Amino acid sequence: MKISRIISLILALMLCVGSLVSCFDGIGGEEQKPSTEGEGAEKPSEGLDYALINSDEEYAVSGMGECRDKKVIVPEEHEGKPVTEIAERAFAGNPDIISIKLPATIVKVGDKAFSDCVQLESVTMPDAVQVGTDVYRGSINVVINVNHNLIYVAAKEATCEEAGNKAHYYCEACDEYYTDKNGQNKMYDVQIPASHNFVDGYCDKCGTVLDSVNIVSVDAVPALGKFALGTLESAIGLPAEINVYTADGTKHQLPISWDLSGYNKAVAGQYTIKGHVQAGKLRFAEGVSSAVEASIEIVEYMKGTADIVFVLDVSASMGEYIANVKNNLSSFAQAIENEGVSARWGIITYSDYVDVPGDSKEETQVIKNGASDWYVTASEAASAIGKIQLAYGGDAPECGVDGLLLANTLSTRQDARVFYILLTDIDSKVNNHYGVGSMQECSDILAANGVNVSVVCPTGYYSHYSCFTSTGGVQINISNDSFATNLKDALVPIIYEDVVN
Repeated sequence: MKISRIISLILALMLCVGSLVSCFDGIGGEEQKPSTEGEGAEKPSEGLDYALINSDEEYAVSGMGECRDKKVIVPEEHEGKPVTEIAERAFAGNPDIISIKLPATIVKVGDKAFSDCVQLESVTMPDAVQVGTDVYRGSINVVINVNHNLIYVAAKEATCEEAGNKAHYYCEACDEYYTDKNGQNKMYDVQIPASHNFVDGYCDKCGTVLDSVNIVSVDAVPALGKFALGTLESAIGLPAEINVYTADGTKHQLPISWDLSGYNKAVAGQYTIKGHVQAGKLRFAEGVSSAVEASIEIVEYMKGTADIVFVLDVSASMGEYIANVKNNLSSFAQAIENEGVSARWGIITYSDYVDVPGDSKEETQVIKNGASDWYVTASEAASAIGKIQLAYGGDAPECGVDGLLLANTLSTRQDARVFYILLTDIDSKVNNHYGVGSMQECSDILAANGVNVSVVCPTGYYSHYSCFTSTGGVQINISNDSFATNLKDALVPIIYEDVVN
């Protein structure tokens, strides 16, 4: 009994031990079973689903299949063919995936491929992948890592003509720039544009000149005419400024410095007086000279010097008279020149400028000879008068007072007698830019300045302009087809008396 009981206990004990050994063997077997998750960092995942694409020459990953890896590594090939795409919704809604790594062969990721993967932390992919829409929708914690092929590009200074760049890393595949060799931080201001450093219109690095400062042409100085022996340098009438034009088409007025060392007022003859345009901040283009010349003639005998200004109404109502006025003014200028008087001619046009501010056609203005206010020959004056166009005018009275007072701003020669000839078909309003309150006040100002004012107008307006007779001038009928003769006959004795004697 005792022996049999002992044997029974021993057998029971052996059975227990066997059971325990089986249990431990089972546990040991689970640990030694191959695990794709443990090898995920080193080897591609197995068990993924694939679908043939592109004429059955390539594969797309279409789903997780039997793969249970939390860290999925997509292989480059499947059954000897490249894996080039991740299909639409291939990994969507997987609650266990932590990371996904795509091979360099992948060129496309379909719509919602990694959407709603709540545990997904990172996706690593090549740098030139076509990515669909909503690929990561609902995968709120995912970080995208791109495998770039980065090339370091050293910094390069920009020049005036060629752009430079900052130091950076460039990925040719994705055409992006990065500050670091790992491709984590993009750069958006890599290029340094080519640029000049302009100071007063000049680049202090390469010498390039802006069009706005590059002088390409200069007006000629008109001939100054004839002068009597002994004419002072200051009375020659050399222009203080001249028009120049920059390459952008802008007109500038620049001062001229004159060299009068070759002028001898005691010797008759032809003189060419040389000067130079003072460019200031502008610059003369290649082949354009700053040199200018003015020609004058000194004669042994002259009958005097006169500066004569035509103040011409150019409103539309002058259409009846304008052709006759132009012809007679040309004839008058030639007649005065033929008398041997050293005459200069100024031309002022006026209309209704003060009634229509800013209208250039109505503006009271000097018709310039280049940069000069004066024409020195009868032919030059006649040519300028012939080109004058009529403006439309506003109401009946025009701004004759404004024209006369603008004429009074012109610089005249010191030894010249000054004559203004007002030509109009209508009365004059007092409106002007000079603060003068009446016709009589205008006449008094001009008389005090030694100006002789004559008026050529219809006889019906003689009384309106009678105040100017106190300046020594005359009144001539504008309707006379040859009023130039009447004007010459009336003024030449005055010129002889006031200028010659």
